[in-house]
Amino acid sequence: EEKTYDILSHGAEMDPNDEAFKDELAKAHYNMGNIFFQRGEYQRAVVEYYQAVDLSPYDADIHFNLAFISGEYLKDQETSLKHYQWYLYLRPDADDIDLVKEKMAAAKLSIRARIDSPLDKDKGYENVIR
Repeated sequence: EEKTYDILSHGAEMDPNDEAFKDELAKAHYNMGNIFFQRGEYQRAVVEYYQAVDLSPYDADIHFNLAFISGEYLKDQETSLKHYQWYLYLRPDADDIDLVKEKMAAAKLSIRARIDSPLDKDKGYENVIR
């Protein structure tokens, strides 16, 4: 945790062309995301994972964590689905492919249920604002 804070504190000094430091900074943000997740601070974890994915967009693990937290804890199924799709694109032979496909199907059903909700359909009632 201390090393992560140290790397993050020097992030503003980063040379955009220094790939090694960019990778270390991405790992630091990823680790901070994990720390916030363990503390139950899910929104802060997502912010850290997004910073990590901006620095390292082809890291499948970051996409998995974004998908998992977004779907399971923040109930943001669109974001969850998008990052699970990225995860499988980057790791098509993943050991947990069945679990990921199950999570994707659940996210799609949740999105579809919200779109097709009978509460959203006009039943001839007039909505009057008071």
